[in-house]
Amino acid sequence: MAIKVLIVDDEPLAREAIELRLKDRAPFEVCAVTDNGEDAIALARLHKPDVIFLDIEMPEMTGLEAATVLCAEGAQNIVFITAYDEFAVEAFRVNAVDYLLKPIKDEQFTATLVRLANRINAKQSVNQNKRLIAALEDLAPADLARISATTQGAAAGYRRIAVKDGLSTKLLDVANIESVVSGKDYICIKVGDDVLVHRCTMKKFTEMLPESFIRCHRSHTVNMEHVTAMDFGESQMELICKSGDRHPVSRRYRSRVKNQISSEMML
Repeated sequence: MAIKVLIVDDEPLAREAIELRLKDRAPFEVCAVTDNGEDAIALARLHKPDVIFLDIEMPEMTGLEAATVLCAEGAQNIVFITAYDEFAVEAFRVNAVDYLLKPIKDEQFTATLVRLANRINAKQSVNQNKRLIAALEDLAPADLARISATTQGAAAGYRRIAVKDGLSTKLLDVANIESVVSGKDYICIKVGDDVLVHRCTMKKFTEMLPESFIRCHRSHTVNMEHVTAMDFGESQMELICKSGDRHPVSRRYRSRVKNQISSEMML
């Protein structure tokens, strides 16, 4: 059984160094690579990797901040990468969390893979996740509380979402999504002139969206930022988006949609 790996580092050479070391190292398989913490979270939700190699020093969202969100969502087996053997690394040692020092040495990397494989085979990842949370609390308790708070509930939403489109994975800016329409076991995501077909339930997908998105029908969710008009017909209300697409508002969701529109008009 393959062990899926996500690599996160803002340095191209560092990412390549890990990829090359994992080549032909079954059962480890690289499922995705990115250069920032925010995309790492989106890709982790999509691919559900068994192992995440995560750089600590990254701009905007650091590896520690990304790890806090990932831990809150159940991610396990995070291996931190750092160029600085400082107090942070000591905290990792105390809590038995894996880490790699740059430049990465072959023997160090091999030892880490052995520990990871043994831990996964022994199904000890849950305990490892608890130790990682403890390490993060030691390092930055204030940041831990702040970041964890932003992950509670759907109200916060996410700025980017990873979506499988055929054989490729696309990272979508949520603000560019106009609407989401569901089929049986898939959803159609409207972005500009494109429609991406993604295997996911409407409920699961909309949980990641911010408050600007509103469900107007069992099979339709729209981004109110893209709604340009409303059509109150004799028997049905519809929301009209920038693309010209029309989305029905069912009786069940009508009051919610009207309240949303009223609050936006007041603003």
